[in-house]
Amino acid sequence: MPGLFNVENALGVIAVCHALHVPPAAVYDGLVRARVPGRMETYTNADGSLHAIVDYAHNRLSFETLFRSVRAEYPGREMAIVFGCPGKKAYDRRRDLGEAAGHWVRPGLSHRGGQWGGGHPGHLPGDRS
Repeated sequence: MPGLFNVENALGVIAVCHALHVPPAAVYDGLVRARVPGRMETYTNADGSLHAIVDYAHNRLSFETLFRSVRAEYPGREMAIVFGCPGKKAYDRRRDLGEAAGHWVRPGLSHRGGQWGGGHPGHLPGDRS
């Protein structure tokens, strides 16, 4: 899996497996096949000029870790983000995610309409993402 944080996770897995005497070939096979939907899924257009990454980062720490990793893996590339917090939960996270995104990504728009945040479509109450 791409993502520097996934490399760190894999190193932890390798260390634990080593301590438990898991055969290296089994560790290798497991890591090669490791896939988690919504975890650093990457898509690239035909000429390689655009990369899209799907990651279900859901709090400030995971957003910061994701952005730091993407910046390191794609240096000098422009970064844009689309994210949301559906449902009537995680209201405090909306602020945190917007602040984290605002630190790493150029300003854009945030939409909190319909059932998402209790606002009405087109109402952008100072959100920034």
